[in-house]
Amino acid sequence: MDHNYKSRVAVDLGGTKILAVVEGPDGPAGAFLSRTKRATEASQGRDTILGNLRAAIDQARESAGAGSQIGALGVCVPGIVHPVTGTVSDCSNLPGWGELALGPWLSDRYGVPVSVVNDARAATWAEFQTGAGTGVRNLAFLTLSTGIGGGFVFDGRLYQGARGVAGEWGEMRDDQGQTVEKSAAGSAVQRLFGIRAEDLHWLHDQGDSRAQEAFQHLVSRCGRLLANVATLIDPDLIVVGGGLSQLGSWFLDRLQEEIRAQAYSISRETKLVPARWGDEAGVRGVLGLLTPLH
Repeated sequence: MDHNYKSRVAVDLGGTKILAVVEGPDGPAGAFLSRTKRATEASQGRDTILGNLRAAIDQARESAGAGSQIGALGVCVPGIVHPVTGTVSDCSNLPGWGELALGPWLSDRYGVPVSVVNDARAATWAEFQTGAGTGVRNLAFLTLSTGIGGGFVFDGRLYQGARGVAGEWGEMRDDQGQTVEKSAAGSAVQRLFGIRAEDLHWLHDQGDSRAQEAFQHLVSRCGRLLANVATLIDPDLIVVGGGLSQLGSWFLDRLQEEIRAQAYSISRETKLVPARWGDEAGVRGVLGLLTPLH
């Protein structure tokens, strides 16, 4: 590869793994020049996490043959990113993280512009720009997995709120004061019913009473959440990603029925579709948000 080639690198920093990619010539929707995964080792603390983050970036760059010529770098993280200061906080999956201005920290080390965004907000942008939401102007994205998160696009622009909190679907509370994440995420299904989310469908079809109860619980809690958001935001489309979305139409069709039954007025027409990008949504969204190189 041309040694003067400058690459755009995107990283998804997760609680268990780090995914780093180098963008290819076809942009955020195209094939990557390289794709590297590395363990986060979150339990080892922030210094180890940051060391593994840098190692993943360097490995992805070297695998792409781009040498040290990074032109721009973007990172998505499982925490709140203040849209003005860039400070990352409340990373519940990264013990001992505290608060850190991650962008400036990385920029000092690589000498390039760095963009940092919440992982669910990055995934929202990926689905809007090149995924299941292509062609709409207003989109709500929900990720149903071990936890629950999401984001919004209003009039073609990613909306993050005044403090970067907009899209934290899982932190909404029910009438008992419990968060949706505590009652309806994949981790909640395992805690409450002793069933892994990936086993839910076949156990349900085998007549397992716990699985049937768990399914009704999920449909009720998640369906109500979606109906409320359809009413409050009135998006063109709701896109659902994350591990629970892999349950397919068996699950998603029931959520669509809940929107039709519970949303207000013609917001009942809000359509729900599965996400396109899976575990690549974060890095593709980050690439889509980076300023193009000239």
